[in-house]
Amino acid sequence: MAGLSIVLAFALIAILAPVISPFPRTFEAPESDRFTVSTYHRALPANLSYGPPVMGPTTPLSSDRQGGMWLINYAQQGFIFMDFLRHNPQSNLTPFQLGNRSMQFDINQDFISFPVPPKAPLTSLYYIVPGRNSTNRLGDPRDNGLLAFFAQRDFYVIDPFKNSLIFFSRLPFDPVWTGEDPASAGDMVLLPIEISIAPFPGLPGRDVGPFRYFYASDSNHTVVFEITYVHSHDPTGASGRIVLSSNESLSAPPFVYYNQDRVTSFDDYRSGAGEAILLPLANGTLEIHNVTGSVRRWVPLSLNGQPATVVGPIGFTRSTFPLWLYVPVRSTDATGVGIFDLITLRMSATFSLPNPALQPVGIPSSYRGQATYIGLYDPGAGASGTTHIIRINETGVETTQFRADFPGRVLSYFEVDQRSRLFIVPRSGDLETQNTTFREATKVPSEIFTVQPPKTTTLVQYAGALGGTLYGTALVPAELYGVWTDSVIGETVVFQLLGTPRTPLPPGTYPSGNHYILGTDSPAGGDILTQLFYGTQVAFIVGGRLSCRSS
Repeated sequence: MAGLSIVLAFALIAILAPVISPFPRTFEAPESDRFTVSTYHRALPANLSYGPPVMGPTTPLSSDRQGGMWLINYAQQGFIFMDFLRHNPQSNLTPFQLGNRSMQFDINQDFISFPVPPKAPLTSLYYIVPGRNSTNRLGDPRDNGLLAFFAQRDFYVIDPFKNSLIFFSRLPFDPVWTGEDPASAGDMVLLPIEISIAPFPGLPGRDVGPFRYFYASDSNHTVVFEITYVHSHDPTGASGRIVLSSNESLSAPPFVYYNQDRVTSFDDYRSGAGEAILLPLANGTLEIHNVTGSVRRWVPLSLNGQPATVVGPIGFTRSTFPLWLYVPVRSTDATGVGIFDLITLRMSATFSLPNPALQPVGIPSSYRGQATYIGLYDPGAGASGTTHIIRINETGVETTQFRADFPGRVLSYFEVDQRSRLFIVPRSGDLETQNTTFREATKVPSEIFTVQPPKTTTLVQYAGALGGTLYGTALVPAELYGVWTDSVIGETVVFQLLGTPRTPLPPGTYPSGNHYILGTDSPAGGDILTQLFYGTQVAFIVGGRLSCRSS
């Protein structure tokens, strides 16, 4: 009788497993429970008007990890703070301690030797990654790279390690939009290289490049600068010039793309499909120039058969092929994104939603052109509006399982390919993540990240690998970091994007709020009690089949 009672009890558990189990059969503990994420703090002066943190890799695209990363914080008041970061998983020292180098500048005081000393406000700042010269040298693994910044109407390029001026230009207007080409910033899977051009094989060559580009615009005037720079110890030095000055009205910021892997030797590697200056004209035309300034083509824009204009920053593919850009556009009855092919100079595909009130958020970008992430803010959805985070493929078709909605206007988001994650900073200030790979047709939920910035933080960025590169082909998740800067508190924080595994988890309650009565297994973090409940189903199925065969 006792044996029968036990059998019936197990049978009941097997039948009721979907109801009584704490979690679904395929449950895996969220990353916030499975990983311990370390954060590293550095104090900054409080109550300054900081811009987004700028990351400065000193050995871009190098796999030997012998370089490092400059974390650069700047404030409108004219202050620049530079901290050198290194990564060593075997060391107990923080990335700040391993880097062991900090620099600070006040542009109002420290550059008075320049012919035209800069004055605050410091409105934007950029880092120019070092390149490899024609003799295959990359320069110093630490004191390397240039700073470019806009202060009032003035554009400066300086070597912060030599306190020297490389280039200066005064704009005839107050810049509203400024920017840098992605390769110059290290935002592409590309290493800038100086190229030697020889008139005939075997004869001495003439070194050219690598070329870097910056723009400034007030929507009615646009200036594009070209900076030639290898690294801070290269004997050829650095120089700059203006390549384009335009007085046309724009509907959105300009964009400069320079992909050294896809240009030709004509005009010292400034020609070909891998280069372009794009001016989104207010009349619904995309005006395309070569990086030398000459007009390449005018492309009329449309969306769903209606005339359209560009309404947000243009995005790009981080790999050097395909040559696709992502252009946010709006017509009278829709808002969307066009995939612009730099080879054919036309839209190869478009995605749209029938709501012209939608506003683009962030910069649409893709690692390999296979998936692009788009933020669209709907001011009419909910009390504070709603931001839709959407994923489309290379043909402009949405992956509906991925779409996520966040109250209010999302502050920023960035994809980490090695983590297969999108990191999202909603208006609430929480840091959330969302899987970019999935096995089922159900909607992919977002998760609260293991560590959270203070609610006053609005500046959150991807920080790359502290061995000296932002993006690469051989990076592992454990070496990737993010960074946030809090202007109110006066602090910048570097944090791991993966962390240290702590599974199997002992019984208890964890950061996600989940309670694991018997703990979890390793490494996926499956709930043991759930597995026991569903395991009774398997046992009864196997037992039933065996009893049928024996009878």
